Amino acid sequence: MLIRLVMSVIGAAALFLVLVPFMLWMYGFDVYGAPPPKNESAMAQAMQRMMWRSYDGGVSWSGVRWNVPFSLDEVTAFALHPRDASIMYAGTEARGIWKSVNQGTSWIRVGESGALHKETSVSRVIVAPSDPRVLYVIYAENNRGHVGISTDAGFSFVDRYAVGHDGQRIHDLWINPRDASHVMIATSQGGVLASRDAGASWQSMKWFDEPVIMVSADSHAANRVHVMTAGGTIYISSGGEEWTPIGQDAHGKDSGDAMPFDMTSMGQALRRMWRDFIVPAQQSALIRDPAVPSRFYIVGSEGLFRSDDNAVSWTRVAVPVPPGFSSVDAMAINPFDVRHIYAASGDMVYVSGDSGLTWTVETLAMRYTRFMAVSSADPRFLVIISGK
Repeated sequence: MLIRLVMSVIGAAALFLVLVPFMLWMYGFDVYGAPPPKNESAMAQAMQRMMWRSYDGGVSWSGVRWNVPFSLDEVTAFALHPRDASIMYAGTEARGIWKSVNQGTSWIRVGESGALHKETSVSRVIVAPSDPRVLYVIYAENNRGHVGISTDAGFSFVDRYAVGHDGQRIHDLWINPRDASHVMIATSQGGVLASRDAGASWQSMKWFDEPVIMVSADSHAANRVHVMTAGGTIYISSGGEEWTPIGQDAHGKDSGDAMPFDMTSMGQALRRMWRDFIVPAQQSALIRDPAVPSRFYIVGSEGLFRSDDNAVSWTRVAVPVPPGFSSVDAMAINPFDVRHIYAASGDMVYVSGDSGLTWTVETLAMRYTRFMAVSSADPRFLVIISGK
């Protein structure tokens, strides 16, 4: 009897020692201390299945296993919940939309009820700051771009807009941070459209003669709108009636404020990627400072640039990338202290607490950064989605 009891205890202990580490490993914890991959192919595969998190404002980083049935290179959209740092969303190419409630340790597919399904390609996911139950997505269906909305935190979506011709896309969407029903979109047909009833109806603000790839409005004055066309031209408007190209006055005369980089090539590259529904992450993105509406950043193959006068004139932000490299893959801004900015280039992450005058550098086991985000719920929490 005693021997049987002892054997039962030993068996239960052995099962515990095997099962618990295995379950922890399944949820992304590195409990086995696996040796590094022995060849380049294995290393590349390992990099594809790792996202990175920082809990101290970018001072240190830890990798978490990507526990979903696709690689990080198939992630085409990423968004953090504005009030809960544990919740995040990922849109994919032909694999629908996914949600995590534990900071990316595990994921579930959502959004299959309604307009989206498990094979939908999603290029943007945007959570409304004023009501995080509201999500807008840009997605492709039947070779056309669509806008969808969810009012139940991503579990179901309703289609709100579709372009009129095959092969056309919706490139960007802006949400008023104070009103989740007020949105603007940019289309490859050259349209800038606005809705004040969550997409139930739309008003044409402007039709350009080339695709519009980005739209952004001043969070303090939503009628002050910036757009960027596929040709690389940035336009500004107050109220949507007059649209003035940056670098020219209202009569189209050159004001002498030339861009210090090739905006045309950046815009054309972005247009090609959108045409093939290959989302270039944050490359060539026009990023508005969340606290200083007149300040913009651009990241791309020629580096990181900043404008403090509504995108009229630009200066290079001296990110200390190694000689021979100039590309900045992504950047992010601390929404509570905009002096703290973050940039990524290749396998390096740069952190600045003085608006880019000085930097600290951390090297991670990744090829490049597809997405970088700072949580507005906890600005010490940062996430990087890497690429192979």
